[in-house]
Amino acid sequence: MRFSSLNFQEISHVDMQERGFSYGDGHFTTANIFKGKIQFLGAHLERLQQGNKALFLGEVDWQKLASYVADLAVSYSDGVLKIVITAGSGGRGYARNENVQPNVYVFVFDPVDHYVEWQREGISVEVASFQLSDNPALVGIKHLNRLEQVLIRRELDTRGVHELLVTDLQGHIVEASCSNVFWFDGKQWYTPSISCAGIAGIVRNELIKLLPDVKLVKSFIDELSGAQSMLVCNSVMRIVPVATFKGKSLDMAPVQDIINRFELHANQ
Repeated sequence: MRFSSLNFQEISHVDMQERGFSYGDGHFTTANIFKGKIQFLGAHLERLQQGNKALFLGEVDWQKLASYVADLAVSYSDGVLKIVITAGSGGRGYARNENVQPNVYVFVFDPVDHYVEWQREGISVEVASFQLSDNPALVGIKHLNRLEQVLIRRELDTRGVHELLVTDLQGHIVEASCSNVFWFDGKQWYTPSISCAGIAGIVRNELIKLLPDVKLVKSFIDELSGAQSMLVCNSVMRIVPVATFKGKSLDMAPVQDIINRFELHANQ
């Protein structure tokens, strides 16, 4: 870790009564720092505002937060910025102290080096046996209760591939273990609609803008048999082509074209 702060003051430890630690009572966003600038900062702040509203957290000085992280990022040529907002520190029990203001944590981490190789060479993808539960009230919120993703990652570590696609309990494709997914059948790009489970990622939303004809669908894994190209994406890895899906080789050229367009868009 390169940097950590709480409520705009640098720190080296976390209060043991922090509700984010005790109950996962909070949410977060993770952004890419490129040449001292936070990519899609406005979208990340909007995500945090939506999360605060959905989790009934108190108000944050969003303008101050925006200025703070933008100024902080100038000191880093590259890196990963994580902003965590929690319900603050409180005593024992699930009930919140309504007088406690939210805590705002800001962290800066090293960049993930192997994502550069992934972008260049592509990755192998299989399907997870673990399935995501439905929870419409929390869908799309990057809350701190990430046990499902921890278990998916544990499965991934045993599978000998780079990434796993994950379905909901009905078998609909939702996302990958830590990213969103798009696929191309030779004519049309598709991505799962996020309605009952999963995260509508920042890069996913930007790609939907860049690919205005992309279709948001509820599809089963078997429907990917005709996919010619596939990509996964999130704010840190950005866009990564899938070289093989369930052992089948895919065409990475259409993805590379999207990567080139996206990088121009992201760095404007």
